[in-house]
Amino acid sequence: MRGGFHRFTLGLLIAAAICLAGGLLAVVQAQAGVRDARPAAGAARAPQPGQAYAAGEVLVRLKAGASLSSRKALASALGSATFRDLRVQAILPRGERMVLFKSGALTGEALVKSALQNPNVIAASLNYERYVSGSPVYPDDPDFSDLWGLDNIGQTAGTVGADISAPEAWGITTGSSGVVVADIDSGVAYDHPDLAANMWRNPFEIPANGIDDDLNGHVDDVYGIDVVNGDSDPYDDDGHGTHTAGTMAAVGNNAIGITGVAWQARIMALKYLDSAGSGHDADAIACIAYVVDEKLSHGVNVVAINASWGGAGYNDLLRDAINAAGEAGIVFCAAAGNGGTDRIGDDNDATPQYPSSYDCPNIIAVASTNSTDTLATSSNFGATSVDLAAPGVGILSTVPGGGYASMSGTSMATAHVTGAVALCAAQSPSETMARRVQRILDHVDPLASLTGKTTTAGRLDVAEAVIPAPSITLFTPTSGPLGSTVTLTGIGFTGATAVTFNGVEVSFVVDSAAQITATVPAGATSGPIAVVTPRGIGTSATSFTVIPVPSIAKITPAARKRGAVVTISGTGFGTRSALGASSVRFGGRACATYLSWSDTRIKCTVPMKARFGAVTVTVTTTGGTSNAVSFTVKR
Repeated sequence: MRGGFHRFTLGLLIAAAICLAGGLLAVVQAQAGVRDARPAAGAARAPQPGQAYAAGEVLVRLKAGASLSSRKALASALGSATFRDLRVQAILPRGERMVLFKSGALTGEALVKSALQNPNVIAASLNYERYVSGSPVYPDDPDFSDLWGLDNIGQTAGTVGADISAPEAWGITTGSSGVVVADIDSGVAYDHPDLAANMWRNPFEIPANGIDDDLNGHVDDVYGIDVVNGDSDPYDDDGHGTHTAGTMAAVGNNAIGITGVAWQARIMALKYLDSAGSGHDADAIACIAYVVDEKLSHGVNVVAINASWGGAGYNDLLRDAINAAGEAGIVFCAAAGNGGTDRIGDDNDATPQYPSSYDCPNIIAVASTNSTDTLATSSNFGATSVDLAAPGVGILSTVPGGGYASMSGTSMATAHVTGAVALCAAQSPSETMARRVQRILDHVDPLASLTGKTTTAGRLDVAEAVIPAPSITLFTPTSGPLGSTVTLTGIGFTGATAVTFNGVEVSFVVDSAAQITATVPAGATSGPIAVVTPRGIGTSATSFTVIPVPSIAKITPAARKRGAVVTISGTGFGTRSALGASSVRFGGRACATYLSWSDTRIKCTVPMKARFGAVTVTVTTTGGTSNAVSFTVKR
């Protein structure tokens, strides 16, 4: 996560009713370490210069308990406005509502100020317009060779290796059908031959029966929802969403077209951008709320939202929705943007682009690189506000109609990162959202062209990102003497720097990412085994039992006749029934009768064929042979 401006403690709006002289409500924004002074949530925020918004529309967050009559009164005060409840309670505190008012009499700053004069209003914002961030994946897919962003072999006169190392990542995981990515975009052509098998299908909804089977507020939402047209058919009428979906998760190794970064991930389609590639915050918030509700209320394993769009207007309510997604464990991958009308990338530190510039810990803000590992000319950047870059120039992917096309922009770059998050989630499913974000940001390829341009100064490296923390699943044998060989089996052993037996370092060889051969060291004692790699420490759930070399302290009495009972005291004798080959020898003759055997004491009889006179006595176990102690065999 980036430092400074962009990563904060999760911001929560604290509705603090403060009675002012004019009876107005002020809301304090609770944020830790905010770089720039944010106005209180209840304060009027002037329209952002040059940023388009829906004329006559205002997004309003209402206090818990605000009745229908109070909403009607507010509508009247806003110039006989019409209104609709966005039904986004999944991301709001209990009882609160978010409502979109449409006024024919007021617009802009006057509309926001008027709304904030109502005591039931917690916060209000213009309904800003967002835009597509760009106009615009060794599987058997015939067009894989054209996907330089996944495997750059110089096919576009680019730099060999200037890619996200996808084939290397696929050697570890190709993803999981149990992982879902939500594409909030222009919709998805869910019938595309390279996408159809990977589309998320709502398991609780019966298609085309006209009933809200799962009671989530949407009828027949089989693939997702379309908030642009107010229905549940998120089919793409622009092409942008289908393109980002293909880069994220087109079906891999199906001998058709291309492959996505995550071969098996499921794509939830949410149409928020219209056929011209633009959308408004109210609809984006509704889409985020749908995703959060599907995860929290219906158990859908959504791990990431792809947001390949943005604009200049700061909206607290959109930011709050993204934070709510983060609290639900969802990573929010956002495009940094592609400059202005001049198509020259801008500095987001100076001119923020939202949502990528919001201070939400679940956001990964993405810039774009070309096939020579250079920051794309059109890509926005930001030393403190953009996290990393990914391939985004001339990216081939799916489009409606069953075909393929190349597009460019941070939109395409962002889709690579969302796919990478899906692979990480498949490989390490129990990881927290914060750890997953950090895994992506910690494992980039450093590039000189990105120094001072992103917080990591690097381009996505999914192969490094998916390598898991070490985990030991079993070891054989489960016990042994010092110097014996033990084979560890598990995952994530690549790059191991140390192996310890109950804290004592051992010599070892990494045979593969899934196997290590280690030698039980001198001084080791029974206890758990641990493997240390740059990604963490994996400790065995059970202990390895070190079988020590036995040691004799004394024999009592020190002289006896053949067949007489003696007691041998010491350590490391173990349990004879478990050690099998253990024995006591008097001058080379083994005892035939053992009365008792414990780890510290053995009772046995002097062998009948032991040599008379002074002999040496030893104890042998699988741990080795003890020291020799003198004993006298009497006549």
